This record gives sequence, C-alpha cells and structure tokens, in this order.
Amino acid sequence: MRHVKGTHYVVALLLIALFLSACQPQAEPANTAPPPADTATVAPTDTAPPPADTATVAPTDTALPPADTAASEEEIAGAQETDVTLEEMIANAMSAGPAPIAENATILGYPEEGRGNWPDEPAPELVELRAGDNGWTCIVDIPDTPGNDPMCLNDTYLEVFLSSLALTDAPDTGVGFGYMLQGGGPVGSPPHMMVFAPQSNASFNAFGTEPGPMPWIMYPETSQQHLMVLTY
Repeated sequence: MRHVKGTHYVVALLLIALFLSACQPQAEPANTAPPPADTATVAPTDTAPPPADTATVAPTDTALPPADTAASEEEIAGAQETDVTLEEMIANAMSAGPAPIAENATILGYPEEGRGNWPDEPAPELVELRAGDNGWTCIVDIPDTPGNDPMCLNDTYLEVFLSSLALTDAPDTGVGFGYMLQGGGPVGSPPHMMVFAPQSNASFNAFGTEPGPMPWIMYPETSQQHLMVLTY
C-alpha cells in the first residue's frame, strides 16, 4: 500500500512537470539563413562619354574682299606710258622734290600723246593721278625728252609751267618755286631748283644766262624767265 502511494506521488510530480513544461512558451528557432541576395539586375551606369559632335562645322570665310582696284584705270587711262603702273608714275613724280613736299602733293601725268605737237601747238591737258592738299604739284617725267625730268612745283610755278604748255604768257606776279632733283629739262641740267619772281626780274640781270654751277637765268627776257639754282 505504501509502495502504491509512492508510485502515485512520482506520477503526480511527472504530470505537474509535464504541465509546467507545456505552459512554458516555446522560443522560435533562430533563422540563421542569410537573406537571399537581391538578384535584381542593377541598371548599369552609363559611363560612356557622349558621342563627339561630328557635325561638319561650316568653314569660316577668311578670304579677303577683293581690293578696290577702281583706283583707277580711269585716272591713268591715257597716261604717257601704259606699261608703267600708277604707283611707278607717282613714285617718279615724287622723286623730283623733297619728301616733306612730295608726300602730300598733287600728282599729274601726261596723256598718251605726251606733249603732242608742242611747241608748235598747245600741249594736251595733263592727267591727275593723285589729289594732294599742300599747295604743291609733282609732275612725272616729260615723255619726249631724253632724260628723267620730273618736277615738283608750288601753285605759282605750276601756273608758269602750264602757261608754257598752253603757249601763253606766265603770270606777272607771285613767287614760284620748283624742284627738279632728278635733273633733266631742256638743257639736261643737273639736279636743281627754279625761282620765279617776275617783280624781281631786273635783279636777276646780275646773273648770267650761261648754264653752269652758279645760279643762271633761263628763258631771259620772256614771261617764263626764272633763276636756275643747282642743288648738288
């Protein structure tokens, strides 16, 4: 009887233990598996440089505009030597005088027929090759003389020279100066200057009329009378 009670006691303890065990909350097993990798495809970063702009660039028009050549065939039309350029004619005329005078002087040339039938007939009018503004005029080489004889004249002496071409009298007043630094002229003089002063013609008589190294009178006793002074 005592043995049965002991057995019942043990069974009761086991039942209590089982009951308590059943009431104990069960811990969920730890999920140790790593999360699945995100296998979604990542859009690749567009690291490629943008394509170069290969559009053809219109070439810059660097061509210079055509030079204004109207300078002038009209101005030099009929100049005495058509195979000589305008620039050469101007340079020849300017060589007759000092640079400060020639630089801004008016430039005249002869027409194609030169002085024509001068001195039997008045010479044709001269041709303006370049305008000037300093009261001086330089004239290109006289075409029908053997030497190189351009000249630079102030306004008064220009009247004297043009009157000689027109076969008229020179003015009887004023003071004229002319340079022929290349020499030449009717008597083939060395480089010289010319002085025209009709009011002083009587004083010029102190000089001779024979060409030489000293000042001398050219065209004495005429309206064209002037003093020649060598510059060499």
